[in-house]
Amino acid sequence: MNIWKRISIGASALALVGGGVLIVAAPVASAGASSLPVFVHCGGPGGGPTGLIAAINTENSAGGGTIDLAANCNFDFTIANNGTLSPTGANALPVVTTAITINGNGTALVGVAASFRILEVSAPNGNLTLNGMQVTGGNSAVGGGGILSYHGTLVLNNTEVNNNTLVNVAGPSGPIGGGGILNFGGMAFVNNSEVIDNTAPADGGGGILNFGGQLSVINSAVDHNAAINGGGVVSGNGNAGAPPPGGVTLLINNSEVNDNVATCTLCGGNGFTAAGGIANANAATIENSDVNGNTGVGGYGGGILNHGTMTIDNSDVNRNTAKSDTSGDFGNGGGIANFNLGNPGSGILTLTDTSVNNNSASGEGGGIFNVGAATGLGLPNATVTLNSDDVIGNTSPVGAGIENQGSFNAVGSQISKNAASSSGAGIDNSAALSLLNSEVTNNAVSGADGYGGGISSENVADAPAALVTVNGTFIGGNAAFSGGGIANGATLNLVDYAQVNKNTASLGGGIYNSGVVNLSGGSQVDHNVATTNGGGIFNVGTVNGVTSQDVEGNSPNNVAV
Repeated sequence: MNIWKRISIGASALALVGGGVLIVAAPVASAGASSLPVFVHCGGPGGGPTGLIAAINTENSAGGGTIDLAANCNFDFTIANNGTLSPTGANALPVVTTAITINGNGTALVGVAASFRILEVSAPNGNLTLNGMQVTGGNSAVGGGGILSYHGTLVLNNTEVNNNTLVNVAGPSGPIGGGGILNFGGMAFVNNSEVIDNTAPADGGGGILNFGGQLSVINSAVDHNAAINGGGVVSGNGNAGAPPPGGVTLLINNSEVNDNVATCTLCGGNGFTAAGGIANANAATIENSDVNGNTGVGGYGGGILNHGTMTIDNSDVNRNTAKSDTSGDFGNGGGIANFNLGNPGSGILTLTDTSVNNNSASGEGGGIFNVGAATGLGLPNATVTLNSDDVIGNTSPVGAGIENQGSFNAVGSQISKNAASSSGAGIDNSAALSLLNSEVTNNAVSGADGYGGGISSENVADAPAALVTVNGTFIGGNAAFSGGGIANGATLNLVDYAQVNKNTASLGGGIYNSGVVNLSGGSQVDHNVATTNGGGIFNVGTVNGVTSQDVEGNSPNNVAV
């Protein structure tokens, strides 16, 4: 869908579509700031790159001001203005240390065979606004290939940051990244802008790295970037998500993070991280946005990897892929992977009115992978809540729609038309799963011995016993070799008019049970079909609460043992 629009803006305000009106004020110059804009021509005396360098120095000295660039020029930078400055590295232009607005009028700042980034804004008073321009060709060996905000404030309006590169892993506080933009401990606002085709091949955040700061991406696109982790956007603090003073926040509103790539080539074979689109370690909100067509290789999260607290509202997480790498590490969580690393607020994911559709993984969790004690990584349970969401058309060998190894709650949601080759086409569960007023329909396991077309649930050694509660939920039209609707090897509770209806299998058209099944509250297992035995329930475990009214109309029989 078309979720972001370019809006003509001035230097002082930004009007947002879709979610009301947000006013983003341009930086206000201090009392000593220059009162008249400085105009920089395309070339000639006082123009071009030399003129812009002089203008920034002038405005810094004056306490801030405005610079107007001649329209539709290329300002080509072949050498760094300020050498290799420790700890932040070299720049094409002087470091912005006051409140400066640059009106680009379609002009591009271009690094030519550069070994430096283009722009830096720095604390304590650096406050830079870029309007209507392009920043391209930066190449930093520290952090922020195109732009670095080092504890400063950065505002981009109608600006494009493209084809910048980060070439090393040394930064202001250890390994760092941000092929296009690095926001290091500051505030960054990306409005009506594009961050595209940037790379951080050995670091995180191909498009943007928000390291210990606050980042807002509004009416913008972060597309076609690449990094080892978080191809599009990374937000965190480099401390496994343990929150620093003041917190780290990410807001993506009415925007897209599409077609980015993460390759986990330096993960030491454990494939722990990937995040083709977004990697989040702290607080994140995604609203009215797309995270589509991203790719993670050899790790977790083709579209999104969350190990902080993330809320996704009225958005799409579609057509993402978690692929295997050349070492054979599987990709898990094609759409979203959710981890709890044991820090406060870690591994909490809430989706509302959101689609997680047509994603794929080479390992587990084509749509969503929720990690927990059952994963075997020594991590506590992560938590996912679905509210009126769709998980449709995803694929993976196991848990094509959802792979749950933590705590998972779905309310008023649809898990449908997912396809697995081994087990759990709709949902594969080995922990705590609750379905309320939802639908698990038309999912299929294709393997010759595949099980759990709608849901598969089983216990895992050295983890708490698995439990599935199906409350007022419809399980129908699913298929597998055994357990067309549900394959249960743990505890399954069907309550409050839950229905297991019109599923098919060779054994256990409705349910294949080797654990404990409890039926209550008018729940029904009816009109399911088994080609061999156990049309309603094929039972080699314990079934409680079965009556002729609850289990009926199945073929060739209602219950078989």
